[in-house]
Amino acid sequence: MPIPVITTAQTDAGSPLNETLMEGLRQRSLLVPVGAVTWVHDFNGLINPPEGFMKANGQLCNEANYDSEHGAGTWDLEVGTSPLDGLYLPNLVSKYAVGSSTTPQTGETPIPSVGNTSHEIAFTHTHTANHNHKWYESNGNNAHDQTYNSGGAAVTLPEILKHPTSGGPYNLLLSTSVSFGYAANTINDSYTDNDSTTSSTGSVATKNIQPESIALIPYIRIV
Repeated sequence: MPIPVITTAQTDAGSPLNETLMEGLRQRSLLVPVGAVTWVHDFNGLINPPEGFMKANGQLCNEANYDSEHGAGTWDLEVGTSPLDGLYLPNLVSKYAVGSSTTPQTGETPIPSVGNTSHEIAFTHTHTANHNHKWYESNGNNAHDQTYNSGGAAVTLPEILKHPTSGGPYNLLLSTSVSFGYAANTINDSYTDNDSTTSSTGSVATKNIQPESIALIPYIRIV
């Protein structure tokens, strides 16, 4: 349970607590500094908010908001003055705290958060396919067989492939087996190896990455 703020000035003259004990309690209260955050499970409103603390929900620290949480007149009884009076408190609702070497936000304006909202990240994906278009036209023996690329252009076959050592059909083994008709002294047979790339981007999807958790109310000390 958070230690309430106790000052010497609040000591009742008729209190059985002496000044030494009151000073000890006051010093112990300093172990939780202004700006420190504590997380509370109030069991559906059964437990009152801790004195000297306000919900870290992005609200302004002022008397009206403090009294709204703690009850009318409690600012005067429990706070009096606060170094955070008039400043925006951080909003930790549905957020995780991350360690940092500095917190440069002054609170004069709402304190921004970073990261993805709703515990979700977005995915996009791209499919890339490489493909090769080849087709061959056989004009029979002693004729000029033709091959064409995907653009319709012909590519001349290497000389060694133009003059087979025997008549009849033969196979040209490239990326696949292709049958040609024999063409004596042909000089215009063609071979194609034309590559094309096609890409398509899929739809955007989101994925919930929230780990198993329990909801707690963040409170920040203001005095």
